[in-house]
Amino acid sequence: MLILMVILFAAPSLVKDSTARLINNDRDFEREAPFSFVLQEENPTVIQYDDYDLQVEVEGEVFPAEVFINVDNYQYRLTKESETLFTYRFNNLQRTTAFNLFAPGLRGQKVNSKDFEIDVLKKPNILGFDIRLDYPGYTGRKDETIQNVGDLSMPQGTRLSWSFNASNTNSVDLRFNNASETQAAERKGENLFSYQRRALKDETYMLYVSNEHLPFADSIGYALNVIPDLAPSISVEAFADSTQTTQQYFAGEASDDYGLKNLSFNYQKTNSRGQQQPPVSTSIKISGDRNIQYSYAFNLEELDLKPGDQISYFFEIFDNDAINGSKSARTQVMNYELPSIEELEEQEEQNSDEIKEQLKESLKESRRIQEEMKKLREKMLQQKEMDWQTKKELEKLLEQQKKLQEEINKAKEKFEENLQNQEQLSEKSEEILEKQEKLQELLRR
Repeated sequence: MLILMVILFAAPSLVKDSTARLINNDRDFEREAPFSFVLQEENPTVIQYDDYDLQVEVEGEVFPAEVFINVDNYQYRLTKESETLFTYRFNNLQRTTAFNLFAPGLRGQKVNSKDFEIDVLKKPNILGFDIRLDYPGYTGRKDETIQNVGDLSMPQGTRLSWSFNASNTNSVDLRFNNASETQAAERKGENLFSYQRRALKDETYMLYVSNEHLPFADSIGYALNVIPDLAPSISVEAFADSTQTTQQYFAGEASDDYGLKNLSFNYQKTNSRGQQQPPVSTSIKISGDRNIQYSYAFNLEELDLKPGDQISYFFEIFDNDAINGSKSARTQVMNYELPSIEELEEQEEQNSDEIKEQLKESLKESRRIQEEMKKLREKMLQQKEMDWQTKKELEKLLEQQKKLQEEINKAKEKFEENLQNQEQLSEKSEEILEKQEKLQELLRR
């Protein structure tokens, strides 16, 4: 009786099971499994396309030497980590997967587990995307669409339109320049999302995809390289009329990366007392090309300049930047200053003295050449035929006569300059008039 009481308290199932077998002696009873399988993670869950390491513990009176898994009617052996721990890796799980475990028991009897299941959470994913680049009209570039390329270079002001084709996705978000907040793409269909942005500066951005199970499940980074509209450039070369110093001629070139808009000639007059008049701008017609050549003529006489007046002038070009507004570039500032009355008188005095001295020397040289020519003619009359030496002497005299004429012409040019200066002087001194008459008399000789 004492032994029975011990059995009842120590192993009640033994008595219960034995009693059941006696009462139901007409039924067949299977031997109870000597061990069972327990998953370390009770409800296995994995993100789609990830691997999953299954860990199985064996509990019981005895432990199997090996454990197998049955997946889709294929059997695989688990890796034995210890006497009671076995593992198996599921690779690249794409859907919820059912499996069960089994192992050989006592006397060759196979011990099976119940059916288990790994719940695979569908992963949000971008299958592909297009970016339409709507370039600013003034650049002249044709709009285009680029597929599956997130790193882009484009002119400043380009409008970008993303179109995402996604799967298992509830939202697509973009984060620019590590901002604290993201920008949500607009959902256009079950799997279509769109987003628009104007490219004004260099930026980096991240793409995020989410669903109800996996917020911000995956991300990828790209960069936008924005090419700014550069300022135009311009150059000019000035040409003066040697016979009329007040007539100025200009020729130049201008260029821009996308196109030119306006060209102007600008000048400002400052009188001898330093007082400035309002600047004057004259528009010059040009084409809107990227590279142009231009020319311009500027007649200073039309400005009614007085002695001591100064004119500063330059050319300015504008580009066709429609994003930031037209940018401009200027040529160097050029200056023209009309001599003051004192300077004109001083210059005229100096020119008169130089002309007088030059004409005296020229007259002396002219007499010498005439004397030499007279001697040479007499010599030639005595010769029947001009010899080599006589010919060389004649050539030398003709060359000297030519140089003399050049000197006389220079003196005349200075005299003409004096006459122009006189026109700019409001009154002529008697001394200057007297010198001028003497010079005219010398030039007529």
